[in-house]
Amino acid sequence: MTEFYIFGTGLAGALFITIIGSILSRRLNFHYSWFSILSIILYASAGIAASESNSSLEPSIFGGIIGLFDGTVCWKLSMILKANTGKKTMDAINLKTVLAVTIFGGLVSHFAALFYQF
Repeated sequence: MTEFYIFGTGLAGALFITIIGSILSRRLNFHYSWFSILSIILYASAGIAASESNSSLEPSIFGGIIGLFDGTVCWKLSMILKANTGKKTMDAINLKTVLAVTIFGGLVSHFAALFYQF
């Protein structure tokens, strides 16, 4: 698979999870955090898809970039769509959260690629 396809599919997947998760969590009254499982699957899938390249660093980079997108753009979108997070108002995006999601996405992608090759 080409890098552009993997990257684009990962970003589109993150957007899809955010939009569907925000709307469903608000309408059906359940906690939005349940959709984090789908985000973990998305990070792992990106890592596995990127593991076909010659670079051992590529899965981590792709997962990190998708995590960065998830922690910034998708977080802001979930605020706009009023996802049910259990709080009356959602917190603003902060650097710690963005950094944590970015690193987590990179690590999940990296380990998924390692286990896939193993």
